[in-house]
Amino acid sequence: MHPVFEGRTWSLEIPPPWRATQSEGIIQISQPEGVGALHISFARKRGGPVSKEEILEQIGATAPVGTDVETSVLGEFSGQSAEYVDWHTDHFWKRWFVSNRSDLLFITYTCQRGDEDLEIPGVLDLLATLRTRA
Repeated sequence: MHPVFEGRTWSLEIPPPWRATQSEGIIQISQPEGVGALHISFARKRGGPVSKEEILEQIGATAPVGTDVETSVLGEFSGQSAEYVDWHTDHFWKRWFVSNRSDLLFITYTCQRGDEDLEIPGVLDLLATLRTRA
């Protein structure tokens, strides 16, 4: 079993050579010789589960107009994702808003455009280990 990063109400396996650090409520996950960085932040909704409409609103507010949005399942969390290239900075971005009941995770992966195929498969494997904590 790989080392596990434990958030307040969720956990994620961190297989080598990935490393996780936390700063000001944001978890950064990267590889020492990798090409990009994965960031995860957390929010908890008071008063019920996070709705699909709320997730769509969040992803629509963070992705450029016209970006395709698709359904995503990451471990025990589900929601929406969008990917695009910021042509001003020449960076590839993939963003997920996923929830489990009242817990919402905002996840981003970014790297130089053209390098995304080097790490996205590993990023998806890593995110497939997302679990809720009792």
